[in-house]
Amino acid sequence: MVSSQRRTSLLVRCVLAMALFVPLLSIANTSPLAAQSTLTTFPVDPGQDPLAIEPTPVWAIEEANGRYYIGGQFTQVSGQTQAFLAAVNVATGQLDPNFRPVIAGGVTEVKAIALSPDGQDLYFGGNFRTVDGVARERIAKVDAITGALDTAFNPGADALIETIAVDAAGVYVGGRFNIISGQSSPNLARLATTTGRLNPNWTGSTNGTVFDVEVFAGNLYVGGNFTSVSGESHSNLVRVRRTTGTISPAWDSVGTPERVQSLALSDDGRTVFAGTGGTLNNGNNGNAVWAFSLTGVRQWQRVLGGDVQALETQGDTLFVGTHGDVIYAQNQFLLDGTTPNPNFPVDGYNDDPNNNTNATQRRKLLSLTQQTGSLLPFDPHLDSVNGVWELQTGASGLLVGGDFTEVLNPNGITGTNSPAITNHVAIFANPSAPEPTPDDRFSCTVTTNGNSATIRFAGDRGTSLVLRRNGSFAETIADGELLVTIAGGAGDTWAGRLRGPQYADPFEDIPCTNNGGPTPGGGAPLTCTVSTSGNNAIVDLMGDLGTSNQLLINGSWNRTITGQSQVTVIGGAGDNYAARVRGAQYADPFQDISCTGDGGTPLPGADDPLTCTVTTNGNNAIIDLMGDLGTSNQLLLNGSWNRTITGQSQVTVIGGAGGNYAARVRGAQYADPFQDISCN
Repeated sequence: MVSSQRRTSLLVRCVLAMALFVPLLSIANTSPLAAQSTLTTFPVDPGQDPLAIEPTPVWAIEEANGRYYIGGQFTQVSGQTQAFLAAVNVATGQLDPNFRPVIAGGVTEVKAIALSPDGQDLYFGGNFRTVDGVARERIAKVDAITGALDTAFNPGADALIETIAVDAAGVYVGGRFNIISGQSSPNLARLATTTGRLNPNWTGSTNGTVFDVEVFAGNLYVGGNFTSVSGESHSNLVRVRRTTGTISPAWDSVGTPERVQSLALSDDGRTVFAGTGGTLNNGNNGNAVWAFSLTGVRQWQRVLGGDVQALETQGDTLFVGTHGDVIYAQNQFLLDGTTPNPNFPVDGYNDDPNNNTNATQRRKLLSLTQQTGSLLPFDPHLDSVNGVWELQTGASGLLVGGDFTEVLNPNGITGTNSPAITNHVAIFANPSAPEPTPDDRFSCTVTTNGNSATIRFAGDRGTSLVLRRNGSFAETIADGELLVTIAGGAGDTWAGRLRGPQYADPFEDIPCTNNGGPTPGGGAPLTCTVSTSGNNAIVDLMGDLGTSNQLLINGSWNRTITGQSQVTVIGGAGDNYAARVRGAQYADPFQDISCTGDGGTPLPGADDPLTCTVTTNGNNAIIDLMGDLGTSNQLLLNGSWNRTITGQSQVTVIGGAGGNYAARVRGAQYADPFQDISCN
């Protein structure tokens, strides 16, 4: 976040004492004006699998249950032998003696880890053949507390697993495989959380490697090195339905020209960030960070001196892990990837900041504003060969994994130069460094839809900010407020009036620029999409909102949503949604715009029928429901009612292998008054 108080001076004195096996490292903040970051670390031994190619990177890191979970190619952690997967106590920095799974087989490495939503289960994938001596082909699940292998989860994959994401409904896996869970699903799959079985409704696949997946609401974002997804042409970045893997119809992505190695989403899920790896001077800007809107429209791009290998969001900050050492102020080409940038400097992509004003040094780790991609002050300066491979946020702060061995500026402030030895893992407790700098200039962008305007602010806003419309006062913007929606059409002009010592006395007006929406014109017809999950529905409105809007469910008024582009309501997949809009370009006195399905449980559900699977273990039975849950559900055991499970996608009951299970489902798309779906 950008602070309202401008930094006028900075005196930093750090006293640092560290030995290789001292697990916790704190940097003292002696200046009240300095937003310093506190560094925590624990040593990960540089010894590695002799068959491995990379120099002992930490590929994955997560924090939960008072532990840091790490995966990679290491063989020792905190001076103790523990290879490829480990848990470290947050308080002491010591290896957790209770979490000791043994990973082995082939060129062993753990490339991806993901925790279940309740933090009790840890899924991991990579390149291995056994866990605790039990056959597990490249993917497995263990208890997050004890490390004990889950014997029920055993999908198996025929090649490398690169990435895993988990929610309550499934396990989403990407990599370089063709066969997983015994079935063909090239490079992309959705598995049951309990058994690892491939979802029977899943049709998603790609013709190239998937490096990263991110799940949000009803959608799965997929990044990699491919040109085809589920039989359709899409380059390297796509959004698919979480339930089926089919292309999300509201995602009109132009893709990226280079392979996508990392993904991240803003907290509200409305901005998608993609990190690419490639080459420069090829007409495509090569190694870059891209920002996309909810509908796949390119918003901004920043070019770096090396592959972008990890991304993570925190508040309004985007953290970037890279192979390179610089970030460039200007791109060779504009967002379309072909139009030359008239401001591109003659010396172009020169990596020497001392001889090129286009380049700013940031070694391996940096941060940007999410709204515009402006460079922020955070500059830890990592000593590394291949750089940062993993970024995650946890209770302790920003978790960083890679192949680095030293942090030159442990508190994240350039020039403090108190090097800290930190093999392959670093945790920064306060990394956002929000104070504005001359490179963090104020920006104001506007997008209009009919009679409403959305204004976004980023950068240094001085001591106060006032929004002006057509040269007159419109609204005072509160400290820290980054977005405001206000009445206004495409013909209006907007500006931010700023006060502060860095601006003209007594104030300075900075015009707002268009940010990829329909301005000027504002007359794009309204479209309405809905994503449902259980009893919740998220309704998105895009285009001209007219002068007023109401939401209809099943033909009846539900609520007034004038001026809102998104609203969450209670409603199931069997309901029909519409936006009732008024305005000059719509039917008099109003027009109803039907909402179409967008990635959640399909509407009204016909293309995602309910499936029911059961896994038994002794006297316990785990029932998994996937697809359209309808309006109510009951569980039948041996033909008789067992319990009501409405709205649940998984339930555990007492029952042995000899029992017959079925889900009794009600809803408009099912047999009247109900339909029984057998569990297999």
